[in-house]
Parts: sequence; structure tokens; C-alpha cells
Amino acid sequence: MTEGFLLADPPVASLDDFLARGGCVGLTRAGELDPDQIVQEVNLAGLRGRGGAGFRCGVKWTSVQRGGERDHYVVCNAAEGEPATFKDRALLRANPYQVVEGLVDRRARRRRGLPGREGQFRAGAPRLSRAVDEMAAAGLLAGLSLRVVTGPEEYLFGEEKALLEVIEGNDPLPRWMPPYLHGLFATAPQLAWESHGLEAGHHGEHDSNPTLVNNAETLANVPHILANGAEWFRSMGTAESPGTVICTVVGDVERPASSRSRWVPRCATCLSVAVRPARVGRCAACSPGSPIRC
Repeated sequence: MTEGFLLADPPVASLDDFLARGGCVGLTRAGELDPDQIVQEVNLAGLRGRGGAGFRCGVKWTSVQRGGERDHYVVCNAAEGEPATFKDRALLRANPYQVVEGLVDRRARRRRGLPGREGQFRAGAPRLSRAVDEMAAAGLLAGLSLRVVTGPEEYLFGEEKALLEVIEGNDPLPRWMPPYLHGLFATAPQLAWESHGLEAGHHGEHDSNPTLVNNAETLANVPHILANGAEWFRSMGTAESPGTVICTVVGDVERPASSRSRWVPRCATCLSVAVRPARVGRCAACSPGSPIRC
């Protein structure tokens, strides 16, 4: 699945189709590694978050890994509240299975994984739910319990701490402390915030429940890194920002589209997927949602 590895064309139709295209190779590799080795491979690849901040995933994963406690959670953030943004929607339309695989790959000591999807993207939730159900029926979730959560059509739903609040049934208002210190269903005290009551069906305290929150595109890269190796991933992009990034171009253009480009792409490269090459000149101004060069 290396060619066009994030935006599959044509879209992946089923789990059988996903497996026929080489899916779950990364999952097999993850089963051969211990949790620390998985984190090390992602760290060596230099994968950065694709949700906007560009934070190094290896550092973030290590913080959760060393967080102690008995229960950990992993959350996929696929909420897109920014105007004219649909990269995660394009990703889930093309291949939701790789996102689920990325959640399972990061499964160490985690009892549950929860993909969060904004309610306005009605077509994406059934696709994602079907992928979860098919992979669960095939025994590919490695004991992880996954639940797809849809939330309000509000910008703050995409903020990771507000996303946790929605999963717990509250309004999308950010918490005081980060998820790796005060995670889902935590009963440990938190400054300027109430701790959560015991989760139904669970016996004993949850403590702080360190929780990993990663963007859908970030998690989609993980299976490919495990399947092909860190050096393969570093062969794309730059030394500081390896890999590729999904760019979307919308508005008054000929072909509104999303495409895969190297990290920190040039503006003309992004525009070329939506405007005829002859009409792509020097960019006079742009308002990027991620690192970009004109």
C-alpha cells in the first residue's frame, strides 16, 4: 500500500479489500514488538502530529507510556471544525481501516480506544464504524475495545481536552490539565476541575488514566511506518519534518481537492491539484492551516 499510501484510489471498500492491498502488515509487526519498541520506531521515524501543532509523536507517546497507572486510553481526533478543512474526511472516505489499525498499533496497556468524529460529517461515521466492526469480527483489535463517538458541530470539539469532555458526555470545554496527566474517566483530583465518577461497569478507582490523543492522519501513518520502517518514512519530507502531509484546496478553484504532498510544501504545489498548471503563478497571499512556503 506504499503507492498513494494515505489517500487510497480507489477507496478501500471492505476489510478484505484492505488486506488484499497489504493492510495490517504494520499490525503484524506491532505484535512482534513490545510497547517501548513501537514508540522507539515512531520516534526514529520523526513522525509529527498532523492536527496542526506538529508535535513529535514519539515524545507524546513516551509521556503517556511513562504515566503509570492501571488504565490508559487512546483517542483518535477526527474532528475538523476549521472552515474549509476536510483532510481527515478525505482520509476516512479513502481508507478508514488504516486509522483503526493505527489505534490498535498504539494499544499498550490501553483498555479502550475512541475515535471522535464531528457530527457534521455524517458519511464518515458509518464508514469508520463499519471498519471497527469488521476488524473486531476478524479478531484484529488485539483485545482493544473501540467506540466511535460523534460530537457537536462546534470548533472547540477539535481541541483535545474538550474532545475528552464530549466523550464523557459533557460540553466541549477544554480541561485545565493535559490528557497525559488527567485522562478519560479519571478519578484523580485536578486543579480547577472536578474529577470524574467511577465509570459504569468498572470496579476500583481509575486514578489519572493517562490518555493519548492523536489526529486521524497522524495515526494513519503509524501502520505504514511499522510496515516499511523508519528510514522509509524519513526518505520523504525534510530532516526535521519527515513524511508527507495531506493538503486540501477549496474555494474559488477549478477542482476542489485533497492531495498528499511532502511536509512543508510550497503553495504552488498545493494549488496545482486544484488549478490548471498554466494558471499557477506566484502566490500573492495565502492563509495556511499548517507550515507552508510560498
